[in-house]
Amino acid sequence: MRTIAIWLAVLVLIRAQAAPENAASVPELDVLRSSYQRNIAAITNARDTRTDPIRHSYAGELERLQREITSSGDLDGALQVKAERERLTSNQEPTATERQAMAPALANLRTRYEKELEPIVTAIRNAEDQQKRDYLAALDRLQRQFTTQNQLAKATLVHTERETIAGPTQPKASPQPTAATNSLSPSAVAGAGQLDPGFAAKVADAIRDKKLALSELSRPKGGAGNDVPAEGALVVGFEFFETRSNGFPDIRSLRPIFLTTAGVKPGMDRGKMEKITNKVMARPGYAVGGIHVYHTNNDGRIQGLQVIFMKMVPAEGRLDHSSSSTYRSLWFGTIPHKDKPKELGGDGRPVVGVYGFHGADCDCIGLVQTSN
Repeated sequence: MRTIAIWLAVLVLIRAQAAPENAASVPELDVLRSSYQRNIAAITNARDTRTDPIRHSYAGELERLQREITSSGDLDGALQVKAERERLTSNQEPTATERQAMAPALANLRTRYEKELEPIVTAIRNAEDQQKRDYLAALDRLQRQFTTQNQLAKATLVHTERETIAGPTQPKASPQPTAATNSLSPSAVAGAGQLDPGFAAKVADAIRDKKLALSELSRPKGGAGNDVPAEGALVVGFEFFETRSNGFPDIRSLRPIFLTTAGVKPGMDRGKMEKITNKVMARPGYAVGGIHVYHTNNDGRIQGLQVIFMKMVPAEGRLDHSSSSTYRSLWFGTIPHKDKPKELGGDGRPVVGVYGFHGADCDCIGLVQTSN
């Protein structure tokens, strides 16, 4: 009896030491992430408080200018101002060609508007960059702490967070083609592993039998361009091209990343991927279960996006959407500050593709899931 008791004690000790290595989340990392997100949200709110009066004033000046030009019978000038008002509502920047074609009165208004915004936008960008640097430094310290304590699984999760926040270190030499080549690093490809063959077969059967369901679109604008690998795959991440419209960050285009039985592969570009400014990948054993998408209005491009990751359950061909098996990424683009974001998916049905209207920009996005 004494020998059995000793062995039981040893087993309990071994399991207790091994448990952190198998942990799906890291409380210390969650605390750092929450603090970072709160700080970024506070900066975003401060930006809106300071820029909204300037935007409102500019909108009023554009309205007055359009009335003046319209009353003078200048159709071309009136259309230019109308287009600028629409760009302002949609948080779109005028192109170089549109700027050159602006009538002097409109060009002067635009120049004055940008000069008023510039010091605020610069200060906000500097504050965001400082928060990012502080967060990366804290992550570096936490990673070294876990490494010296031989808690390598936790250190790996912190390292993944650091890579996500820091973004790619190598700039792209040229724009990405629509049919993308694999732009993921060898370490990311190796770390993702392969999709369970049985799970892949279940997905392929659903695709063949047309047992698929489309989520709601992030905003109403058609539903063209499905991207669903026929061999059976799960979405496990995204690559982004983030830009700024009127000084505010948004997502101009994105590319889904699929996990197949042969490993990961990129999907089709949604919008023009001039370069990759950020990316997010699921932890091993997890896949995209849903997304939160933020549009400032029904006419603008995607302002912000957050990914919901869920643990795979290959034997059942589904994802575990319980809170203990789910985690969320940081926000890419802008953290919501006005309306609530729209949640797509999130019910445990595997996400096997994406769809939605896109041209030069990714105007909207929806998820393709198995129907059961």
